[in-house]
Amino acid sequence: MIVQNYRKKLKDELIEYRYNLDLPKELTFGIEIEYENIVNDTMSHLLDFESLFNSNLKKWENKREADINVRNKLDELMNGEVVSPILTDKISDWKNLKLVLNILKRNDAIITEKCGGHVNIGAHILGSNVKYWRNFLLLWILYEKEIYKFSSGEYSYVRKRNDNTINRIGIILNQKIKEILIGDDEIYTYLRRIANFSKLHDLSLERFISPNFEENNRIEFRVPNGSLSEEIWQNYINFFAKLLLTCKKELDIDKLVYKINNNEHNVVELADLIFKDQIDKDNFLIQTLKTNKIYKKELPKHIIY
Repeated sequence: MIVQNYRKKLKDELIEYRYNLDLPKELTFGIEIEYENIVNDTMSHLLDFESLFNSNLKKWENKREADINVRNKLDELMNGEVVSPILTDKISDWKNLKLVLNILKRNDAIITEKCGGHVNIGAHILGSNVKYWRNFLLLWILYEKEIYKFSSGEYSYVRKRNDNTINRIGIILNQKIKEILIGDDEIYTYLRRIANFSKLHDLSLERFISPNFEENNRIEFRVPNGSLSEEIWQNYINFFAKLLLTCKKELDIDKLVYKINNNEHNVVELADLIFKDQIDKDNFLIQTLKTNKIYKKELPKHIIY
């Protein structure tokens, strides 16, 4: 009933783009925007040109992406990914994100069934505290279904790879509840004992490599669909950032395990848990519940030249 009430309340509402999310200054993030339908070198030149007028864009990089790169009839390499520098919750970074997406849109970029939208959060936000990481793993197991619905972005479902679906780390974690709950190992031993969070999974810790939590250490959320919408990208960042911040709170572990064992969870409960501001909660639910038809489009097919 609560979910249905929100469907009615938020019917036809749009996600709002803002220039501040009230994130702590020490929280860092970055994104990887996969796209199709632009010659890869052309996108590099477009970014270089824009950086002449905005020096902050010099740190945004256009790269090749093997999973989606193809050759057109002129033997030009098509498609790629635009990778941001390390960002924080400040006006200039939000303006630059919007500018980069507008460059892609103006030059006829599209998102297809093969394009991902990866969000990286600096791992130092959880640090070496095993309790925080335990909370994170339990919340991921409990709310994986809701996380996937949200991660579809403006589309009706999360993309699939040609050979298989994105490997869900939650399935592996759910088989290791007892191991998650016990032990106070050094954090790297703890995480590697539980699962291999590789790039084949929806959650990757391959770049979580330094015990000093230097700036290249990151938690990579690989579930989301690609997008050319600044509102969707900001929603992705806001959700994953505040999910991690929630893991630093005092959570009732027994209650979480009970809910996992009894499959008791819903999207409004997740929103209530991680968001304190109503606008955050509404934006999250608009996207997850698909209360506006513009957030439940079909994913276009991958282009073959």
